[in-house]
Amino acid sequence: MARLCRQEGIPVTVAPGASAVVTALVLSGMPARRFIFEGFLPTDKKEKAEVLARLEKETRTTVFYEAPHRLTDTLKELLKSAGNRDAACVREITKKYEEVKKDSLENLLAFYGENPPKGEFVVIVGGADAEKLRQEEIEGISRRFKSRLERFEKDAPTMDETTRLQERRALAEMERDVTRRSREAREEFNQRRNEEVLLLQNRAGRLVQDLAKREKFDLVLYEYFYASDRIDLTKRVIDLLDASSDARKNKTAGDETLRDHHHPSSTGGLAV
Repeated sequence: MARLCRQEGIPVTVAPGASAVVTALVLSGMPARRFIFEGFLPTDKKEKAEVLARLEKETRTTVFYEAPHRLTDTLKELLKSAGNRDAACVREITKKYEEVKKDSLENLLAFYGENPPKGEFVVIVGGADAEKLRQEEIEGISRRFKSRLERFEKDAPTMDETTRLQERRALAEMERDVTRRSREAREEFNQRRNEEVLLLQNRAGRLVQDLAKREKFDLVLYEYFYASDRIDLTKRVIDLLDASSDARKNKTAGDETLRDHHHPSSTGGLAV
């Protein structure tokens, strides 16, 4: 809810509970369905390296505490380990100088390099791209399968019948595994894509309704055989979607990095 409000330029604050973790997480608008809390990064180099290594493939949002004099060093380490992910730095929660800086890790590092941090911070880092990790895993299995198949084709003539049969079964199992993982990845991608399209359609629908009421249209048709440019609303709706995205970006400049959406040309309508 906080993320949607911030996207629409609506100011958000949160009354503190028992923990700054949840308060900062909600206030930041970062994904909060699944998250982990790591506290302060360990001072021991080995322990710190282990925490940062886990972060590389952590798909959940991760929350840290950090002191102002260590913030830039921590951001550097997070950037090196996790890559340039979306993140947020939250400080002075519920106080006069409450601040939420939401951007990429690279841009946050640059900002605090030029603006010395003050106050205690909650640092929130977005999770790794699960789809990318899954694709890398599938590609790794595919490479191992191809390499093993090539060795088998080369060595098969010298294998005894039992060994050859066992290797064929193992290769068949690897191939089924790759096929299964690829199918699951496609299904998950299609589900997420459909969810994003539905959200965009709902947003466009609200804009069409507002436009129709404002200009006193009697009817708006979604599908039609032909319409002149004079009454086709498609371009106007797309322009409104773009304008609303730009307005949100300007409203939260320096605080958030918003992802642009691609708008299907079918979104709009015919005004009558």
